Amino acid sequence: DCLSNEDDVTIEGDPKSFLTKAQAEELEHRLKMVNGDVKAFLDYAKAKTFAEISATKYQELDAMLFRKEKRK
Repeated sequence: DCLSNEDDVTIEGDPKSFLTKAQAEELEHRLKMVNGDVKAFLDYAKAKTFAEISATKYQELDAMLFRKEKRK
């Protein structure tokens, strides 16, 4: 197989699965701590609520919040 682990899209997880309750609460709390725009964040995540954010988006959103936290 010529694909490495980095190229394997199945490693990202099921696109139909959502964040855990703890992950959703963590992202919401962190966003509020950096005075982030909830609507813009959810629009970016393509979700109506934190609980509806795709689990595949967690790492990207976590990294984005980490960058914002470092600027504070």
